[in-house]
Amino acid sequence: MSTTVITGENIFRARTTILQADILTLDTVPISLVPAIAGKSIAPVGLFQTYNFGSSAYVVGTGRAQAFYGNASTGSQPFTTAELINALVTGKAVSQFRNVALPGEAAVALTTVQGLGIYLVETATGFAGATGGALSSIEIDVLYQVLPE
Repeated sequence: MSTTVITGENIFRARTTILQADILTLDTVPISLVPAIAGKSIAPVGLFQTYNFGSSAYVVGTGRAQAFYGNASTGSQPFTTAELINALVTGKAVSQFRNVALPGEAAVALTTVQGLGIYLVETATGFAGATGGALSSIEIDVLYQVLPE
């Protein structure tokens, strides 16, 4: 579940907490990171991940995930090619964080993403075998602006 916080001049932050159960169902259930806003486009400003280590490290196998506008069933439009979750948590026994690079050159037509939220979508299967991660969680923060119609 995402929580939206106003951080300043038209810059918002949505924080989503992801647990092991969420990772295990990611192959069939995309995770909402920023809710859609009817008639508006969401322009990401930054993406930040925090891994809060619990008592055992994750082993997530071959699963890969990326952030997309919309979800797999709505003709997803990626806004970053960076892999999320796997590189952050696999085999890590310490809490850590990382900034995720957003594309600097790709233009996205407003009409292409208007009214779409941002989702975490599995791009390569393999999360179903995830083990460990007891009491561990991942927080994904998306900083974004809401663009006019």
